[in-house]
Formats: sequence, C-alpha cells, structure tokens
Amino acid sequence: MVKAEYGLLVSKSGTEIERISNPDEYFGEMSAILREKRSATVRSIGKSHVKVFNCDDLDTVLDTSPKLAKTIIDTLAKRHSETNKLLSK
Repeated sequence: MVKAEYGLLVSKSGTEIERISNPDEYFGEMSAILREKRSATVRSIGKSHVKVFNCDDLDTVLDTSPKLAKTIIDTLAKRHSETNKLLSK
C-alpha cells in the first residue's frame, strides 16, 4: 500500500482479521510466494492508493528490488511471530 485514507480492511469469510494502515505494508504475498489462491479479501476504507505487483513475475521483482524482498520477509516474520503468540496463549 502506498497510502490510504482510513486503511485497508482484511477479512476472511466476512470476518475482519486485520487492518492495514501503514504505508509500505504488503498483502497477498503468501499466495504469490506459494502460488496458491488468496484466502482473504482486502477492501479499502475510503480512498487508497496501492501498487500492484504481478505475482507471475515475483522472482524478477524480488531479484531487482532487494529492499522489497526485505520488507516482505519482515512482514512474514512479524505475522508469524504474532500468530505464535496467539497460539501459545
């Protein structure tokens, strides 16, 4: 996401699971990396500006943009850590 008026709502089966509100956050990376169908829906709350990457060319995008690759790795690690905390309660 580049910017959003009120963020992006991430839902699964109609239930909100997350809100994306920080610029430079990514979504859809798991399906692109694993080449699987997306499991959540992302909807803009207000006006938003997002940058879309072609998942068919993800390897090239990551090879030419190490900063993007690092951001995606950080995003995945953060989500993994948060999930582990929830599961250990």
